Amino acid sequence: MKNIRLFSIIVGCLAVLMTASCNKADDNTKEQQEKWEQWLKELQAEITAMHGDYQGHVYFQKASANQEADSVAVQWSVINDSTIILTGLPTEPIARKISDDQPELKQALINAGTIDLTVQVGYNYYMRSPLGFYLYPKTYQTTLTISGTPNRVNINFYNYNEYNSSIGQYLVSTGEMLLNLYPKSIAVEGQVRASFYQDAIMKYYGKKK
Repeated sequence: MKNIRLFSIIVGCLAVLMTASCNKADDNTKEQQEKWEQWLKELQAEITAMHGDYQGHVYFQKASANQEADSVAVQWSVINDSTIILTGLPTEPIARKISDDQPELKQALINAGTIDLTVQVGYNYYMRSPLGFYLYPKTYQTTLTISGTPNRVNINFYNYNEYNSSIGQYLVSTGEMLLNLYPKSIAVEGQVRASFYQDAIMKYYGKKK
């Protein structure tokens, strides 16, 4: 009987200890969950703060070794959590990367002047101050006259999944934004006529208005 009573007491003590341990684990889990929810709340506030109109410059590679880095004044808008519209993206920096053995295509792209590009956005949940995000530019579709004939032309850009330098950053405290955009290829009537290395960067930098 003594052994049975002792065994019951031991089991009872173990049950108390296990309950206390479980409660502590539950408390830790709850605390971690609350911290994560607070983190997500603050992240969403930064994403929302990013909405609005921006002005600045797009910088691109020099036309020759003797020139300084080129830039053009541009504007863009973050219209919601997932979409950026780049207004007036110059086509000449893209055209200069086309081989000289395709002068008609090069001139047609130069004549286009500017395009408006839609960029989808995905976020790095662990990168804040500055806020980091991934860029997924949509293919720009247009019609260009090449050698006197209208042609369907697609201008493609690298997205983050294809090249992990296709990213953006936003600093909430100053309203500054940086976007790294990389032209990828040009297709005419469904056939790729020009492909670009990943060094053909167009770097957007500016501030929220």
